[in-house]
Amino acid sequence: MEYLNLSTIKPAQNGPFQHIPDTFHGPKKERAFAVNLTKPALDQLARNTGELPTTVGKTYDWSYGLTTLESRYLPEGFSFEDFSYDKLVEIEGLFARSWRWWQPPQGKVDLLSSEDRFFLPFLEHVINHPDLEHIEAYRNHDTPLLLPKDELQRRLNIYFSQRTLTFDPHTGTFLAPADLSRVLDQYEKQGLTAKNARAEFCDEPNCGPQFWGQEDIEDNVMLIDLEYHRDQIKAKLSNDDTKRLFERELVVLKDPSTHPIEQAARIWFFSHQHPTSPVGSAQAGKALAGIVLLTHGYIPPTISDRELSEELEQALPADNGVRIFTDFVARATLEAQHLPQKQKFCYIL
Repeated sequence: MEYLNLSTIKPAQNGPFQHIPDTFHGPKKERAFAVNLTKPALDQLARNTGELPTTVGKTYDWSYGLTTLESRYLPEGFSFEDFSYDKLVEIEGLFARSWRWWQPPQGKVDLLSSEDRFFLPFLEHVINHPDLEHIEAYRNHDTPLLLPKDELQRRLNIYFSQRTLTFDPHTGTFLAPADLSRVLDQYEKQGLTAKNARAEFCDEPNCGPQFWGQEDIEDNVMLIDLEYHRDQIKAKLSNDDTKRLFERELVVLKDPSTHPIEQAARIWFFSHQHPTSPVGSAQAGKALAGIVLLTHGYIPPTISDRELSEELEQALPADNGVRIFTDFVARATLEAQHLPQKQKFCYIL
């Protein structure tokens, strides 16, 4: 895949924007209706209907959050220098106000997908189960536990067959073996070859069993790091772990060589990778991306929910997901910079 050169994308104006363009707010009719809905008005709707009108509430929060970020950051320009994970969580809360009013308190487990909720105990089982004694006899605990996909698939089939509960009550969906196999396919794509594993973790040429409990593994066989994927799922449930991940991300975001479009894409992508709210995180990531672009003179792109969902489906499980998503945002941003010219041309006609 050929990625777009970010340095070739010129901003719409030299210098920061002081206000958020109407196109980024969304349709004026919906926004005007949403802005006019104060909390007492929404409370009255709740009493009358018993539930939140989702579209109205989401639009209300989007407008409220954007207006808050505009007044907070655009006058002087947004910078990651004094940004933090706590500020990110605070901003995510701006975009989840209506959701919190109408929804009962949710546990963090609701931030996991059905597959995550299945794989977390499964990976723990494989890592700690006694049937790995033959691996433990050789294993060096200072190195990750790596297994080939076919071996992990064999253990998955046994684990799955012994559990009658394949229904996920959190999402109302049934888990099928094909769904779980697709997750293993994604894990394998993020793995490393046996040859690279030996080079990275082995001091001796024939130390394969020390790491994955099987001999005669060919060099090109992909190995899955079980503990890595377990920790990735756990990170979604731990604010401390997510905070550490964000602090590492901040190092890149603060780097002067990081292009503003990459900064925008990274903060947006992180909000989808490690959400603190089923609603607010995604909206906050999109809004912050827009604020970053506006600070550097770029018009934020307007991307439909369908396009975003399709792109995230490809990018989130990929080992180069940030790069894929950055290219997606870059191409949309490039197109957005020409909108003022198109609108002016149409107006003259």
